[in-house]
Amino acid sequence: MIHSSDTIADKKKVVIWLTYMLIALKKIRGLRCSGVKWIFSALIIFLLFGIHVPYAAAGEVQQRNYFKLWNGNIPSIDPSGISYHWPSGHLFISDAEIDEVPLWNGVNIFETSLSGEVLHNSYDARQRGTGNGYREPSGITYSVYDGYFYIVNDNRQDIYRYAIPFGDYIDYVHINDDVPEANDAEGITSDPVTGDLYVLESVGGVRQVIVYNAELQFLYRFYIDASVEDPNGIAFDPVSRHLFISSVQTGPEMIFEYDTDGTYIDDYSLQGLSPAASKPYGGVFAPPSDPSINPDDLSLYIVDRRSLRKPDGDAYELKLCSPSCDCSPTGHQDDNCDGIDDDCDGMPDDEYDPLPTTCGVGECSGNTGQWACQGGSEVNTCDPFAGAVPEVCDGSLDEDCDGTVDEGCDCNDGDTRSCGSDTGECVAGTESCIGGMWNGICTGEVGPTAELCDGLDNDCDNDVDEDFVNLGNNCTAGTGVCETTGTYICKADQSAEECDAIPGVPTEVPEATCNDDLDNDCDGFLDSADADCSGGATTISVQITTSSDDAEELVTGRMSLGSSDLEMTYDKKGNQKIGLRFNSVNIPPDADITHAYIQFTVDETSSGTANLTIYGESSSDAATFTSIDKNISDRPLTVASAGWTPGPWLTVGAAGAAQQTPNIASIIEEIVSDGSGWAGGNSLVIIITGTGERVAESYNGTPESAPVLHIEYSAGLPVLTNIVVMPEQSRLSVGDVQKFTATGYDQYGNVTGINPEWSTSGGGTIDSDGLYTATTVGGPFTVTAADGSISGSASVDVADTINILEVQILTGTDDAEERADGSMSLSSSDLELAYDKNGNQKVGMRFSNVNIPAGADITYAYIQFTVDEISSGAANLTIYGEASPDASTFTAIQGDISERTLTIDSEGWTPDPWLTVGEAGTAQQTPNIASIIEEIVSNGSGWTSGNSLVIIITGTGERVAESYNGSPPRAPVLHIEFDVN
Repeated sequence: MIHSSDTIADKKKVVIWLTYMLIALKKIRGLRCSGVKWIFSALIIFLLFGIHVPYAAAGEVQQRNYFKLWNGNIPSIDPSGISYHWPSGHLFISDAEIDEVPLWNGVNIFETSLSGEVLHNSYDARQRGTGNGYREPSGITYSVYDGYFYIVNDNRQDIYRYAIPFGDYIDYVHINDDVPEANDAEGITSDPVTGDLYVLESVGGVRQVIVYNAELQFLYRFYIDASVEDPNGIAFDPVSRHLFISSVQTGPEMIFEYDTDGTYIDDYSLQGLSPAASKPYGGVFAPPSDPSINPDDLSLYIVDRRSLRKPDGDAYELKLCSPSCDCSPTGHQDDNCDGIDDDCDGMPDDEYDPLPTTCGVGECSGNTGQWACQGGSEVNTCDPFAGAVPEVCDGSLDEDCDGTVDEGCDCNDGDTRSCGSDTGECVAGTESCIGGMWNGICTGEVGPTAELCDGLDNDCDNDVDEDFVNLGNNCTAGTGVCETTGTYICKADQSAEECDAIPGVPTEVPEATCNDDLDNDCDGFLDSADADCSGGATTISVQITTSSDDAEELVTGRMSLGSSDLEMTYDKKGNQKIGLRFNSVNIPPDADITHAYIQFTVDETSSGTANLTIYGESSSDAATFTSIDKNISDRPLTVASAGWTPGPWLTVGAAGAAQQTPNIASIIEEIVSDGSGWAGGNSLVIIITGTGERVAESYNGTPESAPVLHIEYSAGLPVLTNIVVMPEQSRLSVGDVQKFTATGYDQYGNVTGINPEWSTSGGGTIDSDGLYTATTVGGPFTVTAADGSISGSASVDVADTINILEVQILTGTDDAEERADGSMSLSSSDLELAYDKNGNQKVGMRFSNVNIPAGADITYAYIQFTVDEISSGAANLTIYGEASPDASTFTAIQGDISERTLTIDSEGWTPDPWLTVGEAGTAQQTPNIASIIEEIVSNGSGWTSGNSLVIIITGTGERVAESYNGSPPRAPVLHIEFDVN
């Protein structure tokens, strides 16, 4: 064991002695000269701060192993740094002088075993491209935090980052840039938890530790006491999280312990090592080389340079001991709980003898445990609530062991009280007291349902048919000469209003009279604007109207959606890509595009050469831009393109021919071509690349000056190609009447006039106006509307009686959105199925008080939505249920929808376009989800009538429905038809 013989008191004695000497010297004749006085004053200051007075070595050192680094196997002449590579279990030794002597063999990093017996690899880590080259790797460390090696050198004051094998450095930082006076970087070590790097620097009288983070960014520095004469190596102890600095001293060589804030902790003398230490340099904490020692009892490995530039390098393996453990534990007991390893066996407090304890009150009285030693502190492991159960209202026992009997009981078993409401169609029920608590079940209650268009107060709010604001108002159907007037009446299924007007019949198909200011073929176009008329080319203009529909993709791939201008294409960081999305482009599929261009408005003047190329996105309904990197580059391009070399833009605000693109008709025609999937009203994207600079207004800069797409096109004569009969599916009872409608569509997807002939395959009768009367139980029966060779049909099922239940969402937490990042939204004013601005999300809906008995036969079910925003692009959705017999309401917990267990059954849904805000018809109904509901309420699932169920919708595309928070009367409604077995 090695202890320093000097004390802090010795230091104080030197100071007192020198003070008395100064007083005596003042009295000596001949010393009155101020210059002489200054000499003696300077001498005293030098003695006070320049002479090293060692600390008292409170810590102890035990030598575990020693091996030479110049023995014919490891050719390290002057080892200066050492590090431990945790993945391989090897030591890595850097040599700062090996290429300055004739023995150099071309490498300066050596990979060895922990005992130094095996040389695994040698590496050349010099950087010849940095001035005189990286010749002095004075320190090395392996960072567990990021898996890289870091090397410092003291001839350039750099930190280099390496991967194995050592080749070119990955990154570096010049220490002088952050600490100008740093001129002698000696050692480096790293914190495995934070990745922080600690660089030991010593030159002249300055001794300091400079701290960088894992990104090689300067954090702070602190100074070391002057008593540390020649610090050369630094090591980070992952257990104590302290720094250990090796130093060549006037007396015995020392190791000094500091915390990471620069506070001195302890010091250790290296006197007594065999062979004697000479020039201790770099160090590292690593597992012991002796496999019989607990690997958690880390050793400190230190390299010793000995004589400089001579082949005599050494390495020591040391054990540093705290004051309570003198490395000779004979006779020591480790039975007190203080976190200290008193007997030095690597296991603190292992002889602690725990005492038994008791605890608890009420039914938990007499619980047993013991005093355990945990982390140096005594902890009572007796659990006073072991065996506790919920309190029972029995008047005698404390079952929950909280010291109080029957707390929280608020009624007597067998008591009843009224619950629910007798307002409107609702009927109050009875709630019972069970176990001292009201059971929360309202037996016999008839609760509120979604308001129907039936003259009754279905939702029990004292208002009748209040959701149907258009009821009785005038309405129109059809366009042009086909337009007729009528009145809003209740639909047959009582779910919404509908206009009882029936569109008239076109007087001309195709349009023939082109000068009477009438739309004779009822296609929405008057006279010369109609393609049927001579010269019937149609012109449309579509302007960008939202922030995310014009975007810039920087050269780095990063997206900018909020720029005040559009730089085509040079920005200060390089040539970028521009994306422009135009919505609701009302062109029929396979239209003949005769001319097309984009009109820009000048935002900044520019006159240099610009060479641009224009493409389209090869998509039949392009999505808006997002902040995802490369959201423009990753889009597929059209085959067609157009070059553009615009002339100078010399006037801000100009929007003339010089700011128009060349004709891009071929690009537009490729997008809307037959077979591409294009439908009138879809969205298309134009992408501009190239070089040079022209700066145009963006939507965010000046909305009214945003880019405008002009298109001229013509289309062939419309021909009836399809008839759609609505509703597509109906379930009726014998005697019920259902009104069917038939709508004709031409090859462009536009409505065209028809004269349908109605027929049915059975189960009832249908008249010439499409009014069907159910007469016979069975089905499915077919209802058909035909005009010539074109027909459409719908199906009808007829039963004796149908049990129908409709349940509407009645609270804000029962409809929710889970965004793409998992965050939850419980208060949105709408439900976006499924695309939101941040990506595709999940939508959950909880329907409570679903009064269906367990095991019921679900014959038909759907959810009725109401349109909140218009959308017409493709949407592909999937509907699931939550596999729970009584689903809980939604919370703000991350991923609350994703974490729920899904039903085995699911249903796909590709909804038609939603074109009218407030519409709640068959286009807004899901497909039949009877199998999903039946799985939830099946026998054995645990379902009880009156429980709650959850429906979850995922997918792609966009349909936007009303939510409870947006409009409670228009919140989603679950419609279920069922038979009771």
